Amino acid sequence: MTANQPPQDGPLQGEPLPLQPQPRGPPFEGPPPPATNPLALASMIVGIAAIVILPVSGCCCSFLGGVLPVILGGVAAVLGHVALKQVRDSGGTRVSRNMAIAGLAMGYAGIALGLIVTGAWAAFLVYTIQRGQQQGASPFFQFRPLGP
Repeated sequence: MTANQPPQDGPLQGEPLPLQPQPRGPPFEGPPPPATNPLALASMIVGIAAIVILPVSGCCCSFLGGVLPVILGGVAAVLGHVALKQVRDSGGTRVSRNMAIAGLAMGYAGIALGLIVTGAWAAFLVYTIQRGQQQGASPFFQFRPLGP
């Protein structure tokens, strides 16, 4: 081939090279990925809810507002313990041990913080009633008839 000639595309000048199929092996089929334990995920979600709802329900609503994080924390702890047992007994087919542990930790934190808030509300209520009694007021509403 000289410098003035165009390059050849195929066996004859100007013909494209024929496409040849490439040999393929079987597709890779490894083991399926381990499944996430749904109870571990539920434990983590409910544990997060127990912590997040604490400022809203415990500090703003009332004395009973601190009870909701305790209930949610208890549910998260139970779900976390059951999920840990299922992950341990699955033989590696289920993962998410860390999710279950996170749900347990947040569940127990929700229980503890909920009890603290409930105790603080109870102490405030007792203090308010005692102070009112010292000043001669009744802890309950007294309805007076309207008029002379």
